[in-house]
Amino acid sequence: MKIWMITSIVMDPWAAPRASSIQNARTAAALAKLGHNVLLWHCGGKDKDQVQPVQAWFLKNFGTDAPPNLHFLEYTPHGERLGKKTPFFGLAPKMFNLARARFSAVGEPDVIITRSPLVLEQLRDRTFISRAKLVLEWQYPESVQLWRGWRKRFPSATMRDAVHELRALHRKELARLAYADGVLYAARDHERLLREAKYAGPAMMLGSACPDLADSIPQDAPEFDFGYSGGLARENGIELAIEALARLETGKLLLLGTGSADYVEHLRRRVAALNFGERVHFAGRVAPSQVRGWLERCRVGLVPISRRCGREKRQFASPLKLMEWLAAGVPTIAADVPSVSGLISAEQSLIIPADDAAALGEAMRRLNEDSALRTKLAQNGLSLANTMTFPNRAARIIDLASKIQI
Repeated sequence: MKIWMITSIVMDPWAAPRASSIQNARTAAALAKLGHNVLLWHCGGKDKDQVQPVQAWFLKNFGTDAPPNLHFLEYTPHGERLGKKTPFFGLAPKMFNLARARFSAVGEPDVIITRSPLVLEQLRDRTFISRAKLVLEWQYPESVQLWRGWRKRFPSATMRDAVHELRALHRKELARLAYADGVLYAARDHERLLREAKYAGPAMMLGSACPDLADSIPQDAPEFDFGYSGGLARENGIELAIEALARLETGKLLLLGTGSADYVEHLRRRVAALNFGERVHFAGRVAPSQVRGWLERCRVGLVPISRRCGREKRQFASPLKLMEWLAAGVPTIAADVPSVSGLISAEQSLIIPADDAAALGEAMRRLNEDSALRTKLAQNGLSLANTMTFPNRAARIIDLASKIQI
C-alpha cells in the first residue's frame, strides 16, 4: 500500500519529541518495514538552522536509520488563531501541499492516516486523492484542545459561554467523523463518542505501542527502587509519587523526563522540604533510544495518573510510558483511571485508586518487598507488551484499512 501519515511532528533536535511524535514516527517506520511505501508529513521548525535533516533526527531519537521506503514531506502548518493548524487551511496551501505529496516518491495514496478530525473535513472533496481511504487515528478529543485555546483567548468569558463553546466544538468534531472511512481509537472511552456520533464504519481499538521486548526481566539489584518516566506535569501524578515515597522509611525514586521550568522547580522545592537528600533523582530529558536503559535501572515503575486534572490523559489516552515499563520487564503500579483500566488488568500491574498517596505508598512498599509478586507482574506485563509492539500495531492498521470499501 501507499500510505500518507499526516502528523504534526516537529523535528527539532533541541526539544524532546512528544509521545505522539514518538508513536507516529515509529509506527510509520513499522509500516515501511512491512513493505508499504510511507510518506510521513511533518511540520517545519520555526528556526531552520536548528532543524536537522530528518534522517539525523530519526537516528538521534530512535538509534536507527529510517527504512528506505519511509519518505518525508515537510510542510508549514496554517490555521485560525488558537485553532488547529494543518497543511490544508486555505485553498492555496491545500492545493500546493497535496500536489507536492502526490508527486513525491510515494505518489497518490491508497490510505491516509491522520489524528485530526479537522483534516478529514478538509480532505472530504478528495482532490488528488480520489482512491484514498481516510483513516482517523483518534487520540485526545480535538474539541477539548481547541476549547482550551478558546479559554486562553477569552479568559473573562462566563461559565455559560464556555460550556456553550465546548459543546459546539464537541458537536463539530463528532460531525467530522462522517468523513472517516475507518477509525482507530486509543481508549475505551472513545467508544461512547463513536456511539454519540452514530459512526457505523469499521473501527478498532489501537493503543500505544512499545519497542521490542527486553530479553529478560532485569536483575534484581537496581540503582533505583522506584521510577517514573514521562512528562513532569500535574496530571501525571508526580507529586503523589513524592508524597507516597515520604511514607516509606527507605527507597530511592527516579524522575525521568522534564516539564515546565516553574513546575520542575516546584517539585524540587517539595523534595527539599521533605529532606529527602539523595532519595529523589531528577534525571532530566533523554532521547527515546536511551529510555529503556534507564527503566531497567529501576525495581518498580510508577504510572500515577491523576483524576483531578488532565481529562484527556485519564480518559482518552493509551499510556505510552506504561507500555514501555512493561516491555522493559519492570513490574508497575498504575492508577485506576479509564486509560489504564481499559488496557491492563490486576494480573499485569498493581492497580491502585488514583490520587491516593497512602494506597500508592502501601503498593510501593509491598512490591518493593515481594520479589515473587514482582516476577509475576513482570512476566505478565511482558506477555501483554508482546501483543503491542510496533510491528503488531502496523499490522492492525493494515488489517483495518483492508476492511474498508470505498
